[in-house]
Amino acid sequence: MRLAGALKDALRRRGPAPVDIVTDPDALSVPPRISAEMVTGFALPAGLRDRAGRRGGPDAPDGPRRPA
Repeated sequence: MRLAGALKDALRRRGPAPVDIVTDPDALSVPPRISAEMVTGFALPAGLRDRAGRRGGPDAPDGPRRPA
């Protein structure tokens, strides 16, 4: 069942109606307007995360990710 149909079906029911939705954990959600504070707030933790070896950072077990 497609998402819209599943949501309509869930909203038609009386009481709680859980809807299981699988999403991409690496996908970015982008707001309609982006401020400088938002960019800084995103870039700083992302840079620290990469340096800590997650997401293919320079200290990751398989080394930094480089374009093929």
